[in-house]
Order: sequence, then structure tokens, then C-alpha cells
Amino acid sequence: MILYLIRHAETVANLEDRLCGMFETDLSDDGFAQVKKLARYAEKLDIGAVYSSPLKRAYKTAVGLNWYINTPLYVVHNLHEIKFGSIEGMMWDDIKADPKWNDDVPDRFVVFGGEAYDAVYDRIVAAVQGILDENHADSTVAIVSHGAVLRNFICYAKGLSWDKFREVDRILNASVTKINYDKNTQIFTICYQNDLRYLSDNVD
Repeated sequence: MILYLIRHAETVANLEDRLCGMFETDLSDDGFAQVKKLARYAEKLDIGAVYSSPLKRAYKTAVGLNWYINTPLYVVHNLHEIKFGSIEGMMWDDIKADPKWNDDVPDRFVVFGGEAYDAVYDRIVAAVQGILDENHADSTVAIVSHGAVLRNFICYAKGLSWDKFREVDRILNASVTKINYDKNTQIFTICYQNDLRYLSDNVD
């Protein structure tokens, strides 16, 4: 089974260097251009179903990806981004200036009322496993979600515990990560991560 993990395209908040979480933000102009190329690229991937976070930036990316392939598109609540608590929507410079901010601890958002990272890890693993379980072994599915939660799932796919997520590279906007999943052995094999090569293709 093939699994494509796709982070939403660039957003206005990304350009502003703003922390989102459940904070809603729209795609930027470049983000919409990325989605247009992603839609053309998706025609080559033989995707049988698309699953999306309910947040606008991910859902718009998923709808755009599905524009030409027109395959079933499902919204899965637990594919949403981490809840960052009281600092959602704030500028990163302001967050880092807060005396409660501690970048040295993995669970640095809990002090602001955010979601604990072990809970995020369990949530995204359960959500993706549910998607895998409901599709055939020879299926190809795409999951459109967010940087932090996808990073946690890749951590899991590599056999790492939740507190090792920083050993996984940050997930880039509009990037594609391809993972093979063997349902018999329940082993994940990461084929490539953070692929953006399709963005260099010319799109009419």
C-alpha cells in the first residue's frame, strides 16, 4: 500500500511567521500556485482516495490536489494540527519573548495550554492507521495535513518514540512524502520525504 503525506501549501500566516495550530489562515498567492502544480502532479500518482484535515489551509490544498483526479475526498477531524493553546495566532518573535517559552523541552506548548506531544503522536498514528485499515492493501491514498502532526507520524513510521520527533526533518509546505506500508508485516518504508521537485514543472 502506498501512502502520500502532503503538507498544506504556503499560507498567509507562514509568510507572517505566525504560529497557527487551530488558528485559521488562508493560502497565500504562492500557496495557490503550489496547489495548481500539485493538482497536475497528482495525476501521475494513481491516488484512490484523499483524506484531509478539516482546517481551511489543508482542505483547500486537498480540494486543489483532487481537482483533476476527482477521487473520493474525506475530512478526518483528527488530522488537524496541534492545538497550541493561548499562543495560537501569535507571531513567533512574541512567543519566544515570553518567559514561559522553553525551546529546549519537547513538550514546550503544554505550559500555554497546548496539546501534549505524546497525545499528538497517539492521535495522528490512530488517525492514519484507521485510514490504512479501511483501504485495500493495493490502494494508494493521500493524506493532506500539517507540518507538526505529519512530522510526528513520520517519527512513528521510522520506529521512533514521540520525544524523538526532532530527529525528523521539518515538513515543508506543499511537500510530498511517499511511504510504502506492508499490511502483512505492518512495516512502513519511507521512499522519500519533503519532495518538492514537482514545483519546478511548467504548468499551463
